Amino acid sequence: MRGSVSLPALAKQTGWTLIGAAAVFSPIMVGSLYWQRQMLLIALWSMPALAVMVLVGFSGELFIGQLAIFAVGAFASAQLTETTGWPFFGAVLASTVIAGLAGVVLAAPALRLGAWRLAITSLFMVYVVPDVINADPWHLTGGATGLPSVTSASLFGHQLGTEGLELFTAASTAVVVLVVRNLRVSSWGGCLALVRGSHPAAESVGISIFHTRLVVYTISALIAGYAGAVFPHIDQYLGPGSFPLSQAILLLAGPIIGGMAALSGAIAGTALLLLVPLVFVSFVNYSLIIYGAVLIVVTIVLPSGIIPALAGIAGRASKTLRPPQGTGVGNEPAGPAAPSLAAVEQRAPIEVESVSKGFGGLLALDSVSLVAAPGEITAVIGPNGSGKTTLLNVLTAFYRPSAGTVRLAGRDLAGRKPYQVARLGVARTFQVAHLPQTQTAREIVTTGRFHHESASLLSALFRLPSARRSERRNSAHAEGFLSLVGMGDVVDRLGSELTVGQQRLVELARAIATGSPVLLLDEPAAGLVGEEVDHLAHLLTHLKALGYTIVLVDHHMELVMRVATKVAVLNFGTLIATGTPDEVRSAPEVVAAYLGTARAVTTNQSPNSEQPLPTDSTAR
Repeated sequence: MRGSVSLPALAKQTGWTLIGAAAVFSPIMVGSLYWQRQMLLIALWSMPALAVMVLVGFSGELFIGQLAIFAVGAFASAQLTETTGWPFFGAVLASTVIAGLAGVVLAAPALRLGAWRLAITSLFMVYVVPDVINADPWHLTGGATGLPSVTSASLFGHQLGTEGLELFTAASTAVVVLVVRNLRVSSWGGCLALVRGSHPAAESVGISIFHTRLVVYTISALIAGYAGAVFPHIDQYLGPGSFPLSQAILLLAGPIIGGMAALSGAIAGTALLLLVPLVFVSFVNYSLIIYGAVLIVVTIVLPSGIIPALAGIAGRASKTLRPPQGTGVGNEPAGPAAPSLAAVEQRAPIEVESVSKGFGGLLALDSVSLVAAPGEITAVIGPNGSGKTTLLNVLTAFYRPSAGTVRLAGRDLAGRKPYQVARLGVARTFQVAHLPQTQTAREIVTTGRFHHESASLLSALFRLPSARRSERRNSAHAEGFLSLVGMGDVVDRLGSELTVGQQRLVELARAIATGSPVLLLDEPAAGLVGEEVDHLAHLLTHLKALGYTIVLVDHHMELVMRVATKVAVLNFGTLIATGTPDEVRSAPEVVAAYLGTARAVTTNQSPNSEQPLPTDSTAR
């Protein structure tokens, strides 16, 4: 079940907890102020490193401007305690909010950018931080001299000192780790994984990319801002040199070196980069070169990072110690009984009227009109390049039609975004399955229920009872939907471990899990063989009987002719025939499109004879 803790996972968590406790308390027990400070700095810089992991690792956003947000939190906290006399912890909390708001403002360009453009833009933000501090345009930073007398940290009237700050910062880091971990294992984590892997797939289940990115930027900014708010109270000084470019590199390099796939990777990588220069004291001025060299070496030797590599070694070692077990599908536990789907309550026909779609000088769809009715399977067939997938993209608003209208249950879909169409009750699969490779089949299908059954963000971050109940319901439903499509024995397999056929069926289960009355299926039978095709045929027939509106695009002609109520044939973007499977199969223009004009002329000589069924090879 999603979010449950297995014994190996519990043992790993306990081990990391003991290692962290030993690292924090050992300097205190031996009375070493030097190592207390080092552990304090590791804990402090691990928080913005975790903020980077949330953005880069969880959602795939290449935003590396956390140091700028960190600086905002630092100066806000220093000013609140020094100028207005706020208490330390109150100033830290208020500065966290200020930094979070600043992070959203700084991220505004990021919501319109992506990939390397976003990385360059955010790096520029970090690059100009010292110049902005030095210029002091708002008289908040002290200019070139900085703020030399920041108030020391205190709680309940007691000065914390180095030992107290170490414990406070370590506890703060532990809370951040817990919150980030909760985010990853929640339904929101599945949402982020899907957004990272495929924006179209995320929108197809009703996830707003803009809203999701805004949420993840805000969380990351709050974490970085909190760490920044603590920072000035360590040395009680802030200046232009407090935020060098090397620190921005550290924040990105730490999670990469430690491993983006493990929360402990951000802390381990940050600790490594902070401690390595101490070993070579005479090279402390070359920290940026050291960071770069370590990053290059680790990336080449251990591309997944240090912690995942060690975990892989430990996993292989444990397998050799365990007795061999079967690895085939038949040896895996069977899933729960398939759920009995209810009949569709609100039936939703799709009406396509004179729709055209052009790409430059190419007309992919030319005045296509079609009605897909509830309780029917409308198959759309045609040779490669005939416009079938383009039609599905128009129906789901991934493409805006050049002309014509698309209506869902009488409602015009013009001007809507893909996620809005999905929320109106249209789910789809894709020509190539879009599945997060690092999630299990159960987690993948659970994402289909995100829009309808996700807990609030606050509940997910702190794993409140409502979040746990929601996760249990979603997990049980996901297992049921997987059984429905014949994949009940792969619930715990990762997306990367599934065959092409299994990936398509899992994607179909995710589409059904959305509860949408309209299903648009693009090549669902590709990669399926034998009994899998039969099972898919029975499933589609069952969904048709329940009142689903199904639009099927597939080259598997035997399946199409077996299950379709109505068949529409496209050729070069033009609808050339519509009718029952038998009517379409014998239409001369259809035979000409599939088998060539010469064959069509031959068959026309005997109009009463039934034409041979187009096979997979001819269809392709």
